[in-house]
Amino acid sequence: MTQTDIAYEFAYIAVVDAYKWWINSDFGFLQATGVLAPDGTETDVAVGTFDVTTMRRIARAYTVNRNIPAHAADAEGQRLAQALQAADVETWLCKPFAERAKCLADFVRSNPVKLEGDANGKVAERQLASALSKLTWFLRPRDWTIFDKFVGAAVLGRDQAGITQMTAYYETLAPTWSEVSTRLAAEVEKAGLCPLLGYRIADKYLFAQGVGMYRSAVRKNGEAYDKLDPSLTLAQRFQSGAVQTLLTASRATGQVLSLHMGDTLSSLAAAVSPILSASAWIKDPA
Repeated sequence: MTQTDIAYEFAYIAVVDAYKWWINSDFGFLQATGVLAPDGTETDVAVGTFDVTTMRRIARAYTVNRNIPAHAADAEGQRLAQALQAADVETWLCKPFAERAKCLADFVRSNPVKLEGDANGKVAERQLASALSKLTWFLRPRDWTIFDKFVGAAVLGRDQAGITQMTAYYETLAPTWSEVSTRLAAEVEKAGLCPLLGYRIADKYLFAQGVGMYRSAVRKNGEAYDKLDPSLTLAQRFQSGAVQTLLTASRATGQVLSLHMGDTLSSLAAAVSPILSASAWIKDPA
């Protein structure tokens, strides 16, 4: 396969997976927070809202619910939901990308969740970098993308998931984020879909790239684990078992969706592929 072919396949994975999540989860959650109207159009609210129940539902769908302790009548979840509805949060969620990222890091530091005490009664705290990047996307998705260890690995080439990694991730995206994300959203709208989907395509593209950078390894004690290898070329990442599994699933989903959407998703993948490839977010070691 040529580099152009590989770029298209990564874009196709991103488009189909983003749309699949959109129709299964994102669309409904964005309606629940008030960002989208019942007919799927964007509302005029600057920032959405949610209570602890909606927050928990979003957190479960995005597998971050385990990081928000549910104890003492869900006091931690309730506290976090209330913190995310504070007036100052609404202010910084509307800031430009780089400023919003800095404010998010400050918010994560200021709002750790408290874990139940151990046998000695000691209470531990956990900072929710990835979880809060995702939860806040549903309050204001425009001009934003989420963070986790896979997208961080794809952009930075290292296997971390805390505030330091998150901060470096957003700082690396910031110089070209506005231009690239605006072009993605425009192509999505041109395809007749909600432009907010463009931001999810960016996330899914980086996620697929990051997944492809991990390889199975074995520790000295015989324990199996996934080891990050940033030296892998884009072609090698594409050939990894994890990416091929994503591609197979995406093709199957795309075939089903084509029954009522025609070639919308494949055409969209072709349109966004050169935009993503030229973003400079991913560097090929080749």
